[in-house]
Amino acid sequence: MFEIHLPPGDASVSLVSGKERIEGPQLEGHGPKNSLQAFLPSRDITADRAVAEWVVRAPKGTTLAVSARAARAGAVKTTVSLD
Repeated sequence: MFEIHLPPGDASVSLVSGKERIEGPQLEGHGPKNSLQAFLPSRDITADRAVAEWVVRAPKGTTLAVSARAARAGAVKTTVSLD
């Protein structure tokens, strides 16, 4: 699950493309084979990652929060400041 957290009540911030919450695919993981971060990486494409993309219209300096989570893998959250 990928989410972008827009500032509540701020009319100057809008989501141009994408949904606030995106259901990602079930990832294979990198246990059965090497990933790109392995000591001796395999050149094969791995299925241990996914991508979510949003287009946001907002004033310069706006801070947005982005999070990703999965039941078995856990969660990560970060903020992004628009330049």
